[in-house]
Amino acid sequence: MSTTKIRPSFHDNNEISFLWTPGEKLVELVDMPPEGLSFAVRNNGPIEYSKECGDYKPISWLPQYLNVGALRLPSVAASNVNLDDLAKKVRGFIHRYFDCSPLFESVAVLYVLHTWVYEQFQAVPYLRFLGLPGSGKTRGTEVIGALCYRPLVMAGSTTPAPMFRMIEAIGGTLLIDEADFAQSQIGSEIIKVLNCGYQRDMPTTRMEKNDKGEFVPRVYSLFGPKIINGRRLFKDAATESRCLLYTPHLTGRDDISVQLPPEFNREVKEIQNLALGWRMANLDTFKVSQTGLSGLRGRAQQIVIPLLSIANAMSSVEGEKYQADLVEFCKKLEQQAQADRRDTVEGQLVSAFVSWDSNVLPTCKDLCESVRQASDDPNDIRWLTPKRTSSLLRGMGFQTRHTNHGSEVSIGASQLQSLCQRFGLTVSTVSDGSDDRERVERKEGDAWATV
Repeated sequence: MSTTKIRPSFHDNNEISFLWTPGEKLVELVDMPPEGLSFAVRNNGPIEYSKECGDYKPISWLPQYLNVGALRLPSVAASNVNLDDLAKKVRGFIHRYFDCSPLFESVAVLYVLHTWVYEQFQAVPYLRFLGLPGSGKTRGTEVIGALCYRPLVMAGSTTPAPMFRMIEAIGGTLLIDEADFAQSQIGSEIIKVLNCGYQRDMPTTRMEKNDKGEFVPRVYSLFGPKIINGRRLFKDAATESRCLLYTPHLTGRDDISVQLPPEFNREVKEIQNLALGWRMANLDTFKVSQTGLSGLRGRAQQIVIPLLSIANAMSSVEGEKYQADLVEFCKKLEQQAQADRRDTVEGQLVSAFVSWDSNVLPTCKDLCESVRQASDDPNDIRWLTPKRTSSLLRGMGFQTRHTNHGSEVSIGASQLQSLCQRFGLTVSTVSDGSDDRERVERKEGDAWATV
């Protein structure tokens, strides 16, 4: 039996923005001139347009967001849309208004298109622009975000309360500009939105007053694509791991307008109309595909599946090109991420363990002192003590054992290999000619890993 998915207004359950019964009915919002906010309804037949759908009406407070450009909607759903042709239009539009590498252009096209069927995925990535003021990160957010499904613009200074409600009521793609979160309380709440919102069936709960003035739990669904820009990396590595990161540059192209021209909005509407037509024809039947994941690991595999699925839905020639560009882009991201992780205290501890040159196992104190001595500025890690070293090591899978000369550190071969891959380190083969080392290996099992 099909399950109906609906997005009601947080003010009135008879006002909705979306209704979908897979295989039967799909109701989408459009902004039709001169009628204004209306429904596009596909119900086992041609698409029809109406101001109402049964007992449901469009959300009454949405026009104010449409009027100021904080939300964009198509005007109609085009018919007979070919995915390859749609991808070419999206790519041409991005190239006209945003200066980026051809590799990232491919990623941006796939990102835009996946937002139009994002409900079919278990997890989606975030697109992340990082750079100094004037580097083009806001332009990238504007241009690519405008073509996404239901782009909703919010500034980084937005408080969490409306963000929770807007995401749930509208869905679609959240665009956050200058997401550096100077106010820590607001920042921590929005980080929760980002950490929960990349995966379906991972709602967040807030305590809110009901009509009686009583505080009761309220569950919010935050799942959906997001485009974020800012000047600094997030402090939470988990948030960054959900992002496809790109650092734009100041353009040297004379053909790109400093300000977006009037035809920008017309072209956006045209492409959105095509994308909505493709969505309404394919949302029910779109297949998630994992073809092309070889060479990617861990979180990268999970978040890249939606974009790979779009590439695999294209014709073979176009799809293979987009797939190759996406995998190359992600491999470069992983190499940079490895370098960043290697410079963390955790990475330095693993490196110190791997490079330990002795016939006895290192202790937490040994590794702590090794990291502190190798630091360019020991004062930066003066908080690192043998006790904290032990806690960090155990959190990564190491084992510690108290002895009369300190807490010895060991780890299994497969676990060490996994950590070395994560931090981009290499483990040298253990020499079979070392009697002392062999004795330690017999005593500790696979504490000294050979990889």
